[in-house]
Amino acid sequence: MNVEYLPSYLLLLSASPAIAFMIHFIFARLVQLFKLAIAPLAVALLAVLTGYVVVAMGAWVFIFRDLPVKESLTVDFIYGFLVYGGLSFAYFQFFGMTETARRIRILRDLFERGGVSRQEFQKRYGADAMFFVRLERLSAWKQIELKDGRYVLISRKLHFIALLIAFWADVLGFSKNPAQ
Repeated sequence: MNVEYLPSYLLLLSASPAIAFMIHFIFARLVQLFKLAIAPLAVALLAVLTGYVVVAMGAWVFIFRDLPVKESLTVDFIYGFLVYGGLSFAYFQFFGMTETARRIRILRDLFERGGVSRQEFQKRYGADAMFFVRLERLSAWKQIELKDGRYVLISRKLHFIALLIAFWADVLGFSKNPAQ
């Protein structure tokens, strides 16, 4: 690897999660605009895969194209492919956590119990049940507390994270269209 362009290349690779996010933002808005029936995880995966092309093109246009010696480019591109792959995998997993957790639990329940009726599912996963389970967890994590019959916030850690995720949902357009 040629050391003279290394800082620029590392900067581009460091920015690659932001590039994946911007592509995701664009794709999510296009899905909304054209009312396409594409699952949010599929949109995220498409964004991450498109990011490979965008990052590779950016590396070529802004860093590698004008190099006098191009003999180590194969190794450099493989390095970039692996770095972007790792960062985009983390991005995709972070996004996917919110989309798949409940589905995984449902599948596990079906496997463990050998089958569940629709009524059992509604009882177990209804809005009230999910809401109170979450309240119990927040209380156990010392994020909220029941005082005089009212829940109050006692820690701002998860609140800050919730604000970031809500902002992200706004940017991607998910908060405006709950059906997505």
